[in-house]
Amino acid sequence: MSSNDITLSRAQSSDIHEILKFYEVNFDNWNEVRRFWSWQQLENPSFQGPMHVLAKKKDVIVGCIAINPVRLSFKNSVINAAWQQDSLVDKPLRGQGLGRKLIHEAGKDCDIALAKGTGAAMYGLRKSYGYQDVKNANYLIWIKEPRSLKSRGWKSIAEVFFSLWQKAVPLPHLDDPIRVSEISAFDKSFDDLADLLSRQRILRIYKCRRYLNWRYFQCPEKRYTVFRAGNKDARGAIVTCISHRDKEEGWIVDLICSDDDEKCAFALLDKAIRTLRLSGIKRIWVFATLPTARRWLYRFGFLPTNNSPNFTHCLQNSELTQAGPLAWDFWHGDGDTELYT
Repeated sequence: MSSNDITLSRAQSSDIHEILKFYEVNFDNWNEVRRFWSWQQLENPSFQGPMHVLAKKKDVIVGCIAINPVRLSFKNSVINAAWQQDSLVDKPLRGQGLGRKLIHEAGKDCDIALAKGTGAAMYGLRKSYGYQDVKNANYLIWIKEPRSLKSRGWKSIAEVFFSLWQKAVPLPHLDDPIRVSEISAFDKSFDDLADLLSRQRILRIYKCRRYLNWRYFQCPEKRYTVFRAGNKDARGAIVTCISHRDKEEGWIVDLICSDDDEKCAFALLDKAIRTLRLSGIKRIWVFATLPTARRWLYRFGFLPTNNSPNFTHCLQNSELTQAGPLAWDFWHGDGDTELYT
């Protein structure tokens, strides 16, 4: 099959049935992805879905990229970004440049295009197109108890080292009591916190109350534990969950906190780690790109690994390209990678 006579277009509501049919045929793990599709594409507060770039040949879908717009903040500016997800090309057309055309089309009309959790083929394709790696885009881990050498081989040796490091590191002294409590919804003060964080020279998702409630309390089939720091006004929050694949593994999914509020960050991390340990968790994973946040995590015994979700970006905003090296504040819950861990 040739890639000639293929047209690219943005999806319309009338395309939903054909999009789902195309995914069902071409996605190996469609049953897992299907659980979250409507929530991401039709209930997302950032846009009215569906948002896809479609490649059609004689009105039949032969390629597709899902687009999830998201608002970022940087120095009081709103940055219109878009996650590129679920990139697929019909097998007979692979290797003919169609994937590259889809990436180009999907990157239009936004200040920055984002991709995280992509496979090796799409990661390589985006890199060849000019996408850049986000710095510090590797996972960190905290290990209480390493798995047996018999079951994990040389990886168990690494886990022994990580476990010893965790036990040797002196924990931060929490000398300023901060109220930390579990919540079942994000309150209005998180809008104020989002505005405060948006003034910083840090690129991050603008996490207002509406976005946070959609992401962590309206997500289907996922259960998160959320802790809030502060009294009347929120100083921050932390989100955790237990892996559905390994009940001895937990995640720090998100941390919403100013990079100059170390005491708040320490109080939230301490509460999250203690709670996960009480649940029987032996290994805690985290994805955090902000250098300050990674230093906080080191203080609690986390260490970086070689595992990465291949987080890349393509800048198309002149303010950002002229700003010099950017500080990125992204977590595991940003994008859709976390949904499947």
